[in-house]
Amino acid sequence: MLDYHFVAFLDILGYSNMVKSDLEGPPGEEKYFHKLLHLHKETNSLKYENLDFNLIQFSDSIIISAPYNPDTFHSFSKLISEYQYKLLLNGIPIRGGITFGKHFYQEDFLFSSGLIDAYNIENKLARYPRVILSEDLYELLNSKEINLEYVGFDNNYKIIDFLHNIDLNEINLKIINDLIINLENNKSETISEKGSWLKEYVNYKYPENKLKYERFHK
Repeated sequence: MLDYHFVAFLDILGYSNMVKSDLEGPPGEEKYFHKLLHLHKETNSLKYENLDFNLIQFSDSIIISAPYNPDTFHSFSKLISEYQYKLLLNGIPIRGGITFGKHFYQEDFLFSSGLIDAYNIENKLARYPRVILSEDLYELLNSKEINLEYVGFDNNYKIIDFLHNIDLNEINLKIINDLIINLENNKSETISEKGSWLKEYVNYKYPENKLKYERFHK
């Protein structure tokens, strides 16, 4: 039966290069394959209060859905936030969209208007390593005074604030900074701008971060 669900569509950035890296490396020493598989299994085994969710991954796409209930959005957004953060610590940036709509998933059969809307947000708006909430969903939840603790603001967009409530230690901050530098040094402008956005977000959340803008400095 088609019922309303929260639906998140997430896209793994640089996925084809990750696959190429694992295939060209020594057998049994695949880097990204094991990280993605471990995080997929770990997240699926987690319990988020009263949240009943499904997590599906195929190729570079991740779909997370849960029955629509405004009271469970806090748990849903926390799940997305923690998943995005853990992926980042493994050198795997994502972008995506979250909305709500009619959705059905059972026995590997998926039929969903919510997924189409979430995909369109990811494809047309996300651009950087950010997960954007649809304006309709945000306005609906805000009107009901729902806890939006894990929602932040990026200009006119409402995004998952994946560094919320995170106490970045020196090691994890270095991991993220190294990823930012790697992205920014890419010759492709569409990739380097993703690193610049991530740097601005991290510096906003952690003003003490020593990774500063150097592109126009001597």
